Amino acid sequence: MSVYNHRPMVPAPQSRIVEMLDAIRAEFDQLAREVYVNKSEKDSIEHKMTTQLQEMHNFQQNLLEFERQQQAMKKQ
Repeated sequence: MSVYNHRPMVPAPQSRIVEMLDAIRAEFDQLAREVYVNKSEKDSIEHKMTTQLQEMHNFQQNLLEFERQQQAMKKQ
């Protein structure tokens, strides 16, 4: 029998499971943060786009009104 008759240092299965669960939790938290940032950016872009579309609509309405006024002035 050898003097160095001991088992190699292998982590216990339970501690390995805990490590894996911690890694999964960290990855999930990172993905949740990314989703939050992306959703915030999407909401911001949608708001800007809606505002710009409304401005374009208002500009179009003003242009049509000016054209009507010009036609009315030409008829006088």
